[in-house]
Amino acid sequence: MGQPEFPVQAPDWKTGVWVATWQRNPMYLLTVRLHVEQFRYGLTAAVGQGEAHLFNPHGEDLRFRYRCDRVFPTGSPAEFEARWVKPGRQLEILLRQVGTDHTGTCRLTTSAL
Repeated sequence: MGQPEFPVQAPDWKTGVWVATWQRNPMYLLTVRLHVEQFRYGLTAAVGQGEAHLFNPHGEDLRFRYRCDRVFPTGSPAEFEARWVKPGRQLEILLRQVGTDHTGTCRLTTSAL
């Protein structure tokens, strides 16, 4: 039997923790508030799901799932700059690595709430 899909401890990823970046990027014109309800470390990625509120151009509540190599805070709702990759289906959020100016992204699969 192989290793469990979700180990108890997080892998020793060298990427560190990522947070919202507020240096405006003209490619990310939306603002989304994420509330992560479930979160686990996979063997090579962080996996989670929850609810989102998209603020603009009008308010919209969504469900989301994600699997990405960027670990971002999940303890309380957080706001991120975002853009649609596939309108209504896939949203990309912009992140910044803590303690650096390095930016990255995470794609969320979305559905109506």
